[in-house]
Amino acid sequence: MYCGDQMCHTGCDTQGKIKVGAMPAGQIHLTRLQAHLESEYGWLKTTILERDPNVSGTSVRTQLLLGFALERMADCPRELILDHIVDGSSDRGIDAFYFDRPNLKAYIIQSKYVDKPGSRPISEADAKSFAAGANEIFSLAILDYGNSRIQNLRDEIVDAVSTPGVELFPILVSTSDKDIADSVNIIFRNSFESSMGDPDALRYARLSDLYQIISPYGEGGGASLSITLNGYNMVSVPFSGYYG
Repeated sequence: MYCGDQMCHTGCDTQGKIKVGAMPAGQIHLTRLQAHLESEYGWLKTTILERDPNVSGTSVRTQLLLGFALERMADCPRELILDHIVDGSSDRGIDAFYFDRPNLKAYIIQSKYVDKPGSRPISEADAKSFAAGANEIFSLAILDYGNSRIQNLRDEIVDAVSTPGVELFPILVSTSDKDIADSVNIIFRNSFESSMGDPDALRYARLSDLYQIISPYGEGGGASLSITLNGYNMVSVPFSGYYG
């Protein structure tokens, strides 16, 4: 999905979900993203609260972010989102899993909702848990230890792991806009080099990448404008442009 360098956040995406050149984001962008999550995934919040009225606000926000990631980054149909969120007790460090069968792509997602964009996106402990959980998926051991939500995805996980040609994407989604710490980066690189043969397998989507998805200047619901020029010419200074 994203470029191979997990420390890079240019947002290159073969699915066209995140555009190149995401600009740094701050608290205002997080506020707007949260408003978008509450608006677009209010139905998911209602279901989460009905299932567990005592769930914490942080857990709700984390799962709304998972819903966003599943739909907008993994192309999971909206009606299947809830079934593919496995976050909770005995989740083995995995928050969501989705196998896009037509396109032979499987997504292993960890979501970290932080209240301050300047916070680090993930701790060493959580990184180790996510990497270990991904390894359990690759070996199918997660089916022996994972929670009931993971068990419900048994056939999907087995097919994704066992089918030749399926691309597997471990993804960290965070409302932080900071780089992954070097000490955490080493954990991911060593783990995914061992399990996938690719030290750069992790895809990291930070706040600026997420905000660009909803921004009218990104892939959001902005206006489309077409202009036809007859007998046009080009100028190169002070900026490249056309006139006619």
